[in-house]
Amino acid sequence: VDASALFGISKEPVQPRKLLDHMAKIAREEDPSRPTVFADCCEDVRSPVAGLEGQVQGEKLAGATDLIGYNRYYGWYYPQPLKAAEQLAAQMDKFHIKHPTLPISISEYGAGGATTQHSDNVLTGYVNATGRPQPEEYESWVHEQSWPVIAKRDYIWGSYVWNMFDFASDLRNEGDAVDINTKGLVTMDRKTRKVAFYYYQAQWSDQRMVHITSKRHRNRPYPVMDVRAYTTAKRAILKLNGMLIGEATCADRICVWPNVILKPGQNVADVELPDEKIEPDPHSSWDPDVPRFLTDVAVFYGPDPIKDGIHLDAGDVAGRILGTRRFGSDNFVTGGSPAVLNQGGFGGRGAAKKIVTAPDPALYDYYREGEAFSYAIPVPDGQWTVTIHSFETRAANAGTMSITANGKLLVKPFNVAKEAGGVLKGVAKSFPVSVKGGVLKLDFSGQGGLANVAAIEIIKR
Repeated sequence: VDASALFGISKEPVQPRKLLDHMAKIAREEDPSRPTVFADCCEDVRSPVAGLEGQVQGEKLAGATDLIGYNRYYGWYYPQPLKAAEQLAAQMDKFHIKHPTLPISISEYGAGGATTQHSDNVLTGYVNATGRPQPEEYESWVHEQSWPVIAKRDYIWGSYVWNMFDFASDLRNEGDAVDINTKGLVTMDRKTRKVAFYYYQAQWSDQRMVHITSKRHRNRPYPVMDVRAYTTAKRAILKLNGMLIGEATCADRICVWPNVILKPGQNVADVELPDEKIEPDPHSSWDPDVPRFLTDVAVFYGPDPIKDGIHLDAGDVAGRILGTRRFGSDNFVTGGSPAVLNQGGFGGRGAAKKIVTAPDPALYDYYREGEAFSYAIPVPDGQWTVTIHSFETRAANAGTMSITANGKLLVKPFNVAKEAGGVLKGVAKSFPVSVKGGVLKLDFSGQGGLANVAAIEIIKR
């Protein structure tokens, strides 16, 4: 990606130090009692611009003011977003070593979150920080990664979540909005608290609370899901449809019940806090006479795989609806890498849009590719028809792809572009499978090139 086109970055190095020194001098003259501070975007950030790769952008600015704030979006704008916590920790420690006497803060951090876009697994799909989708669950995950790093470092004198509310920002076509920055913990109209809001309530509140996350993701595409909750308690109990699922230990005030099975139709999840003693903070307004028993309820609708099938949008961090089919986000996968067909950019910047010739072009916006990768999808026992949607993104990938189901080679190596009639043309491969044990294992292998999967559909025969 040419970042100069994507973000409008100049290929000329910026030189603001002279102006910054001048402004700091005037501020000190006007009021010597108040410390000066500025927000830094780019110290140690390597240029992504073609021709300037690896160069640090701009002049050295740290020390121009009494204090400094770093705007750092690990997990969002930077490479390898799933290493957000590791990258943030390493970079802040590096700054502290470089500037041991300079008071350091984090003046911006966060991620976009659209309340109408949702993810079944934030760790498997492609993160599109300058486009669509931007699921609400991924925003909260970035804060889950960031805040513990900040809280453990005494040398960070302050931090600022970006932002409390969504706000107007032209040049953006992101998440589910136009000209709006969706990094708020609350929507722009101040009416809807996002999942990330409740994460900080659990982290910072002195009142006992519990909140089931992802409540707006009501219509689930898969028959299993992870139930998660934020709480100030150390443990919590989950009931589903009145039946006990189990007790979870809530590490870092996050409770997780993995692989909870949903019945078709309505499922009522009830998370309760057991009656455990919590010592109040002597400096807080915590009332020891308030009942310690709290509960939160959410309703999730499970799919009917026998009637509607199972549909998976490979590479996509959020699901989508195409006609009567509800595709879940990329999930149940090992190996390969998620990819995007059209990156997009601020103000429409970026390369010309590519469109795949296929009955459902939108299904190819995201995909997974790699020399080898596999899916282990929960599917009821029985006879099914599997359809794999694929396409070739570039002429240089002249290899073949094979497909194995439950250990049996069902699709021999074939050249995707040749069968589709060229690059950026969709091709579908269908084959029967028999499922035993409640899991369908699909393996994809590229020979002489990369395997590519845009979507997987599983229909009862």
